[in-house]
Amino acid sequence: EGEAVLKAKKASNANLGDRTFSFELLDAGGSLIETSPAVKQNETVTFKAIGYELSDLGGASSKDFTYKIREVIPEGATAENNYTVDGVKYDTHVETVEVKVEDAGDGTLKITYNGQTEFTTPEFDNQYSAEGEAVLKAKKASNANLGDRTFTFELLDAEDNVLQTSPAVRQN
Repeated sequence: EGEAVLKAKKASNANLGDRTFSFELLDAGGSLIETSPAVKQNETVTFKAIGYELSDLGGASSKDFTYKIREVIPEGATAENNYTVDGVKYDTHVETVEVKVEDAGDGTLKITYNGQTEFTTPEFDNQYSAEGEAVLKAKKASNANLGDRTFTFELLDAEDNVLQTSPAVRQN
């Protein structure tokens, strides 16, 4: 007998706050095996161990099993919006893990992950961004002595560079 233990880690990003994320473990055909509990940034999930017996090798001395790990993408995160919901861009990469199970000849099964004896935990990274806009307005106050003159306004940056000039306006 032997078992494979697969994990996934949510990378750290200070802008993610207390948001939580989940992962899915899939078989080679894309069928869901397990959905992880929710984790916060910089936390790791461990999926339930996958047990193997000698009979799983089908009479061969070894057999390869393929699994996929991916982040759960929430509803509303689509290719059209770059997989972004509420300012969070979700990681859409899929991590493929090849598990090789070999008869060790001593009553145990040797497990390797992508050719390594130790599993390397994949990290899934999210990005956060926020957008907004400010609408600035100016108004020319009424003064009867100004007559029918027109006025323009300039929007300046901190170094007094002109960013925009308004169309001509009349008072009030």
